[in-house]
Amino acid sequence: MSINLIELLKQIFGGNFSALASRFLGESESNTKSAVTSMIPALLGAVIQKGSTPQGASSLLSAINSPQVDSGIVGNMSQLLGSGGDASRLVNSGSNLINSLLGSNAGGLSNALSSVSGLNGSSATKLMGLAAPFLFGSLKKVVGEQGLNASSLMSMLGQQAKSVQSAIDPRLGQAMNLSLPDVSGAAREVAADAAGGARRILPWVIGLIVAALLVSWMMRSCSTQPVQNAADATKNAVGAAAENVANAAKAGAATLRSIQLPGAANLQIPTGGFIDSLVTFLNGNAPAGQPFAFDAVTFETNSATLTPASNDQLTQLAAVLKAYPTVIIAVEGHTDNTGDPAANKKLSEDRAAAVKDAIVAMGVPAERVTSTGWGAEKPIASNDTEDGRLKNRRVDISITQR
Repeated sequence: MSINLIELLKQIFGGNFSALASRFLGESESNTKSAVTSMIPALLGAVIQKGSTPQGASSLLSAINSPQVDSGIVGNMSQLLGSGGDASRLVNSGSNLINSLLGSNAGGLSNALSSVSGLNGSSATKLMGLAAPFLFGSLKKVVGEQGLNASSLMSMLGQQAKSVQSAIDPRLGQAMNLSLPDVSGAAREVAADAAGGARRILPWVIGLIVAALLVSWMMRSCSTQPVQNAADATKNAVGAAAENVANAAKAGAATLRSIQLPGAANLQIPTGGFIDSLVTFLNGNAPAGQPFAFDAVTFETNSATLTPASNDQLTQLAAVLKAYPTVIIAVEGHTDNTGDPAANKKLSEDRAAAVKDAIVAMGVPAERVTSTGWGAEKPIASNDTEDGRLKNRRVDISITQR
């Protein structure tokens, strides 16, 4: 089904949002409506820009699917923004979403919005925070209804770029350094690259599956410990090969950018990825507490042993923490809800501890890092699908002190 996001958001914010927001802000309804009319295409443009790379789309999807984002919020707009609601709470949660979306460009958009609409600067900033939960809630509803993953979200957003670009006030676009590529083609390239990688590995996977079936037949014929050991080894090999296929599917045209950390350290990082989002947050003014999920840290199957491929991102994280010496983080492990809950909790604790130990070994003071395992207690997606369970099996960090 074809979706026009700009028209969808015009319907959502074109009702009584401006009137309710104006009363909360203490601004005139006409100025507030003018600000909303200009702001919504700009924020949607920022969404499209963030979703224009595989890493950015993955990060955006994680934010959209966060438990803090309510897909049913639009239906409660009047209650939430009315006299009995808690609009200040929405502004606080929305400010975190704005920061994750815009980073250091949030201030530029706020200033430009104030200039074009007549709102004072503080009101423009609050209005952005007030709108963000409704924007992300609407996107979460679309993602759920369409069953979008990172790749299909990236493609869908690319199809919106042209219509959104024409709706953005150029003054706002310039203030937020907005550039909207046509990412639908890029998504096709990612899919093609992933398919190529999967085709190269697929024969090995097929061979291993055949071996697994053969060993299974042998076990039915003679159940001995050596055969059981062979079966376990084959299962692990199939799992490792499947993970390689998944990694090949995730490998795409990742755009790298160079960032300069305080103290002259320079990193080459994927645009919109874990480190990029973290550094953008640390350079902004949002309050502590926002989680950031690793996107290149993995473990051996059913183990807390970090894979060698995890070292690069952990090294970068250690460099970031050294560059921001007042920052304290909490490493949190999570699982899906399959299997024994106690075992899941233990695995999540061990994985979080492994990440902590790794970055402490890289020179980050131990008192600046805590680790906790939550098991399946804090899902960010449905456990009813494999894609959802994959999202829930994660390790992330939260900034507990800036």
